[in-house]
Amino acid sequence: MEAPAFVIRSENDAYELLRQLLENEIDVDAYDLRFDGWPRLTVHLKGEGFQSTITPPLMSAFLELQRNIYRSYAIARYNTPKVTALNALEKEALQIVVKVEPGSSLFSVDLDGLLEKWGKDLIDKMDAKTLLTMVIAVAAIWAGKSAYSDYLAQRVEIRQIEAKKEEQQLLIEQQKLRMEERARDDAQETKRMEMLTELLQQQPKLHTIKAYADDSRTELFKRSATADEVEIQGMKMDGETAAELVKNARNKSEDVRLDGMYRILNVDSSNPDEFKVKVRSQESGDEFIAKVQDGTLDRRYLDALQRGEWSRRPVRLQINAKSIKDEIRSAVVMQANFPEQD
Repeated sequence: MEAPAFVIRSENDAYELLRQLLENEIDVDAYDLRFDGWPRLTVHLKGEGFQSTITPPLMSAFLELQRNIYRSYAIARYNTPKVTALNALEKEALQIVVKVEPGSSLFSVDLDGLLEKWGKDLIDKMDAKTLLTMVIAVAAIWAGKSAYSDYLAQRVEIRQIEAKKEEQQLLIEQQKLRMEERARDDAQETKRMEMLTELLQQQPKLHTIKAYADDSRTELFKRSATADEVEIQGMKMDGETAAELVKNARNKSEDVRLDGMYRILNVDSSNPDEFKVKVRSQESGDEFIAKVQDGTLDRRYLDALQRGEWSRRPVRLQINAKSIKDEIRSAVVMQANFPEQD
């Protein structure tokens, strides 16, 4: 039987297919996924110095976008935030090309090719339905207007609390009103974000990938703020507002989920107040020390860790950690399950 073909031409197509997958209207053992003209990231800037040229600050934002695409792929394929996990061929295939429209300040990045590669490379990592869902969700996270709108709504909420000066509060309130008006015009946006939230819960790796995408959004708005007018993925504002919204924005991608199969190399219970394990990822080969959730981890999870060490068999772990300069730190085991042999 020929594998079903899915062609995604728009954000609407992407979310409709995601809806069908979530509601089990379709089930696939194999598939042929193609993107046609979408997803595409667009940045339109107006102001002095933005005619057919990429300024150094804007180039810096695009370079950060590239790094975060590498990190996203590393998380999806190798379960590690380390870009060094990618080989030269993978990096080459995932390279973005920033197109500058002649005589204008419109910049665009096509993401369709690298997402199709994503789908082919991860086919041995998960079942077809899970992979199809992940690839389409990644497209929506990185290039969907709804994801950009949700990001800005979060920044408005944060800056409303942080801003002290009256002029700052006015800029933020004006942007909030513009976004509320846009939301009224697009009734689907709330449903899309609910759908995406459900997917983040189902696939923890998507949570980390969204953090990388949000960090890239922060850089794009921050580095575009010297323009008089800024429009990124359909989100319009003046440069002053863009600068205000991303002020004090911290890197979300410091927080990563590293759920997967691990070998338990060592269990350290010498300190009654701090139970630690040394683990090695079966996917990436990363080795690191992880604390076991302080005093609250279920007894069966502790038993699973000890059985994993004694039997030298992999254990499925749910791990929250920090990724700082691609190094895994402050790892905490939240759950542990010892797979029974057939």
